[in-house]
Amino acid sequence: MCTWHEISNSFFEKCVEKSITLVFFYFIAGYYTEQLKTCADVCLWLEKIDKEYAIYRPGFEANIVDGFWLLNYVNEEILEQYGVKNKKDRQKILWHIEILKRELSA
Repeated sequence: MCTWHEISNSFFEKCVEKSITLVFFYFIAGYYTEQLKTCADVCLWLEKIDKEYAIYRPGFEANIVDGFWLLNYVNEEILEQYGVKNKKDRQKILWHIEILKRELSA
């Protein structure tokens, strides 16, 4: 009797031998909006909140922050890691994230 691990390993080995490409799709529940698909969209959104927030763009780009990540994972600690050192700026960004979430829930 084979274990799942043995079966799955042999399956993947056969796919590699035959040059079969496997594509896995998964769904993660959470907030999502078409308006903020890409990191560039998020950076534009950030600059719409306040033009001076353009200084935070490199931190968001370095971490490839897209809309899904912004709406579901960004918190005050993460914003600080992205270079948003000013507490008032972090609070303002988080407030705008909450506004987006409310709009999506409505």
